[in-house]
Amino acid sequence: MESRAIQSRIHFFEYYSLEKFEESLRNALLYSLDIILQQDRLIQFHQYSQEIASIIEFVINIPFAYKTNSSFGESFFGFSLDHQKYKILNLCIRQLYPYIKQKLFNLQNNSQGRKKQILQIVYKVICGLEIALKLYYLLNEKSVKYSFLYILLRGNLIRQENNNDKYNSIILGLFLFMKFLDYYFQKKKVNQGQVNLIEPIKQNKLQLSVCPYCKKLPINSVVLKTNGKIYCNVCIQKIINERHQVGNQVITDQHYIKIYE
Repeated sequence: MESRAIQSRIHFFEYYSLEKFEESLRNALLYSLDIILQQDRLIQFHQYSQEIASIIEFVINIPFAYKTNSSFGESFFGFSLDHQKYKILNLCIRQLYPYIKQKLFNLQNNSQGRKKQILQIVYKVICGLEIALKLYYLLNEKSVKYSFLYILLRGNLIRQENNNDKYNSIILGLFLFMKFLDYYFQKKKVNQGQVNLIEPIKQNKLQLSVCPYCKKLPINSVVLKTNGKIYCNVCIQKIINERHQVGNQVITDQHYIKIYE
């Protein structure tokens, strides 16, 4: 049975919930791939984990794009675009937009000198405009564009009736399974890191390399559990405060261990 559109404005917090849901699904998929690609036979593909995740997400979204010109997340929330044009183009835009934003974020964190400054400005301008657009949507009931993504898609979201797609339940089940894997392996890493990581590093303090952040010998050294590298305590705090990513993961206080006395 075909879905029928309901003409009512999508609330700001519905858009926000949709955005966070898709972001959470994307992160769970990326983390699962990160675990799988650490196997010996697949390690050569680990550096392309973000690209592989985008391809998988693209494939997942294909049936929703053809049916209602929407993504899985939009369909799950009962939304679709208000037109049925440019389905393939819109599907590509849905994948490329978050991918390019994430790549830009990673590049501006990993670059040095003037290139880093330029990338930081570009990224902050994009984020600033996104925030302004969302704030305008929240405060002005006549605004119809929640983000640049829907400007690029040349459409707005509308509600759908009779949105009982079994495929939604399958993908949701897969999403919950990946979130379980995320939780399981994170906990396993913490437990193993305490036992297997600290002692070998303490025994080899004289062989420590430079801090990846400041490029100097580490002061009050800490070890990052995600990659085993040594950082200055001050540098790791900067990374946490600025929400920098290391290996496609935002670092928190739970991701490092102090190894200085």
